[in-house]
Order: sequence, then C-alpha cells, then structure tokens
Amino acid sequence: MTPISLGIWGPTGTTKSSIALSFPRPVVFDFDLRLGGVKPELRAGIVRLHEYPKPVKIPMSGETRGNQVKIKLEGYREMYDKFVQDFVKELKSSDSDSLVIDTGTQMREITNACYLQELQEMPSKPGEFRVQLQQYEYGTPNDRIQAIYQSGKLAGKNLVITHYEDDEY
Repeated sequence: MTPISLGIWGPTGTTKSSIALSFPRPVVFDFDLRLGGVKPELRAGIVRLHEYPKPVKIPMSGETRGNQVKIKLEGYREMYDKFVQDFVKELKSSDSDSLVIDTGTQMREITNACYLQELQEMPSKPGEFRVQLQQYEYGTPNDRIQAIYQSGKLAGKNLVITHYEDDEY
C-alpha cells in the first residue's frame, strides 16, 4: 500500500483527532494539550503517544520595544529538538504504520518560536533582543516543517496532521 499524507482542518470538536487516529497503527505526537490531550477513549489503538506541553513565554520585567513587551522564549528549542528526535525514531520504527501530528497548528507555532528562541540566544549585535521573526526569516522554520511533511512518505508511513481554525496562522 502506498502511504498517504493527509491534512485535516476544522473547528475545535469536529472529530479531527478521531479521524486521524483511525489510521492503522498510529503513533501520536500531541501538541494540543490545551483541551486535555488525546481523550482516554481514543487511546486504545495508539502504538505510542508523545506529549509536548507548551513552554512558557517569560515577560522581561518592565522592558518594552515600542508598544511590545519583550518576551524571552525558553523551552521551545528544547521541545522542538525533542520532537525531532522522537519523530526520527518513529520514522524508523517497525511497529507503526501511521504518524499523527495533533495539531499541526501548534507544531508550526512551536517551530517558529524555536527559531526565534535560537535568534534570541545568539544576537547578531550586542544588546539586540528579538521579539518576533521578520517576514523573510520564516524560510528556516518553513523548511523544517516541509522536511517533516516529506519524511513520512519517504519512510513508507502515513502522515496525518490535524489543524484547527485560527484567526492568526
């Protein structure tokens, strides 16, 4: 059977995760812990569940840039690195046929924040502190996500990614 890549998009509570978990022998990468993660009644057929609680954004006391409060990111790079390590391990595993990312919306946010954290940790100028990515800087996180999207099929596994509606992607 030829593996497929599938994106499932819709509002919260529309069975996106349930559909994704109906794929054969799924391994789940759960970034969507805001609603309590994968519901217990859906866990029965899961081969493995990797959960990634969202790190904290720490406001820098009293420091602003224009009207933006400076936010120091901690834990995003480490979480992304852990996800990539887990993902590569599961690409090589023989006891699963499907990889489920729940949600791709959160994974994208974490990938972008990881890159911003990297830039915060290595400022290009002394005293520089980054509060957001510039439009031209999204190439690096986009490349990282594209590599994840392509890897499932290359490894012979289904890749199912859920996305929820969001005003700001």
